[in-house]
Amino acid sequence: MNIKQHIAIASQKLNASSTTPLLDTEMLMGHVLEKTKAYLLAHGDIEVSTDETERFFALVEERATGKPMAYIIGHKEFYGREFFVDSRVLIPRPETEMIIDEVLERYDATAALRILDLGTGSGCIGITLKKEIPSSAVVATDVSADALTVARKNAKHWNADIDFRLGDLFEALHNTDGFEMIISNPPYVDTKTQPSILQTQSLSFEPSIALSPTNNDSFFIIHHILLEARKWLQPTGLLLLEIGYNHGMRAQETARHYFPNKKITVKKDLAGHDRLLIVE
Repeated sequence: MNIKQHIAIASQKLNASSTTPLLDTEMLMGHVLEKTKAYLLAHGDIEVSTDETERFFALVEERATGKPMAYIIGHKEFYGREFFVDSRVLIPRPETEMIIDEVLERYDATAALRILDLGTGSGCIGITLKKEIPSSAVVATDVSADALTVARKNAKHWNADIDFRLGDLFEALHNTDGFEMIISNPPYVDTKTQPSILQTQSLSFEPSIALSPTNNDSFFIIHHILLEARKWLQPTGLLLLEIGYNHGMRAQETARHYFPNKKITVKKDLAGHDRLLIVE
């Protein structure tokens, strides 16, 4: 069979389990053949080898279980760069790129900043900021040693000098000065009002510790970060926290309590949901 026939058959197999079956199969075929989508479309009549066919349909079967595409192909784009990901880390989301946008609106590439990336996961936020603002010094913490292994791999790939620390949020810090910027995409999925959300096909493959606090209080870690950040954020510093869709008002009130002299705002994502708390 040729490329076009493989994609047609696989798309049918994924109709029941994916909302984007054609896109998924094109990505999987491109991954197996190490070719671009443009190549697949232009050379659909090229025959696929037996080995490539077996590998392709094995990946299709994985996708049919609901396994996220990023875990199957092993990488995910974030702010124009590809990051290695697997089940040890949360898959980077487009909404999280808002953090980078907000930073780059305020600082140019020559800024010399001390940046703290809390709960770094794959390292995509801290590494991206290091690449966009090369003079910055980035400290990245995570409670998961497995996650830090992935983050270090990404930092090495992008030649980004990051100071990785193992520990729970600020507990990983020692002999460290304050920061001009603290950023985080903490676990904030609301399992109290949506207890079944972690059982959805895609999220069930991702590390629960990166999605929701262990005590199931979706605001717990956000509150903890705001409380502890007072000790580490410089007086003129910037704090950026990704938050849940139902956290906006509570996040602003809590931030005003701990940072009464700072400007507090919440920005919405493209879907119109509260997404980013800004303390500056």
